[in-house]
Amino acid sequence: MKEIGESLIKPFIIIVVFFLSLFALIKFSGPIPLYIQNTNTMKDSLFTVSGSGEVNAIPDTALISVGVSKTATTVSDAKSQIDAVINNITSEVRKIGVEDKYIKTTNYSITPKYDDRPWMSGGGGSSTTAIGAMESMSAEEGSLMTDSSPDGSVSNMMIDEDLTNNGTALASPPYDDPVAIPIDPSEGDPRIIGYTAYAEIQIEVKPIDKANKVYDAATKLGANRVGSPQFTIDDDKRKELQKKARKLAIDEAKEKAQDIAKTSGLNLGKIVDVSEGYDYYPVAYSAKYMAEDSYSGMGADINPGENTVRVNVTITYETN
Repeated sequence: MKEIGESLIKPFIIIVVFFLSLFALIKFSGPIPLYIQNTNTMKDSLFTVSGSGEVNAIPDTALISVGVSKTATTVSDAKSQIDAVINNITSEVRKIGVEDKYIKTTNYSITPKYDDRPWMSGGGGSSTTAIGAMESMSAEEGSLMTDSSPDGSVSNMMIDEDLTNNGTALASPPYDDPVAIPIDPSEGDPRIIGYTAYAEIQIEVKPIDKANKVYDAATKLGANRVGSPQFTIDDDKRKELQKKARKLAIDEAKEKAQDIAKTSGLNLGKIVDVSEGYDYYPVAYSAKYMAEDSYSGMGADINPGENTVRVNVTITYETN
């Protein structure tokens, strides 16, 4: 028994010493790093094919922009004028059946209006000469003659050929009143003669047959800036159309891939990647037609045509 006990103690001591040594090694030198080699295999042979699907639909929404521009001598007057028109238009559009959430202001500005002919005001003294003071004038191009001047000519004064007619001075646009003619346009600084206020609202109209009523109401109530309507499709309906177009695109790409593989002897594996591109083509009404018709209360027959939803897909296959 003693011999058996001694034979068991020796291996036990060896095991204890091993673990104590291992513990000391980890304690003072840190954990033992373990390396696991991870090998990723990826097939280099890939085949890519593309397809497209297109769906057309009649628009169900019209985006209409109407604006009003007013000029007054003060900011407050200009602002109050456009506010009155816009408020009246908004009120009438609500009566047509357009909710407030579909009416939004897209532009609102007030800018100073400058006199672009400050040197024509007649208050510049040496810079202007009253036509009434002239007794006679030569029609010779580039010069103005008068008996009022000691030497028979007006110093530093030049007029264009279109300002004379058989020796008589004319009011040529933009000269509204031939009270004075320019000598030196560089004299005088621009001055503010008023303020121009502009406001624009965008109205989302559903159904489209209300668009005519909106245009007629806006122009009758004072809108003087009318934009071309843009016909679009409701977001929910557009998503459904996009799904249909996507399916058509994928079917076309798969059919094309199978046909190419069959013809070339290529063995297609599984699909490893799919990418998509989306196109949408809303219809914009002719700006020229809008300008000619001008919606002057006569009513315009608006035809929205069709919008196009297109999806392009690219499919990548593994090859065997």
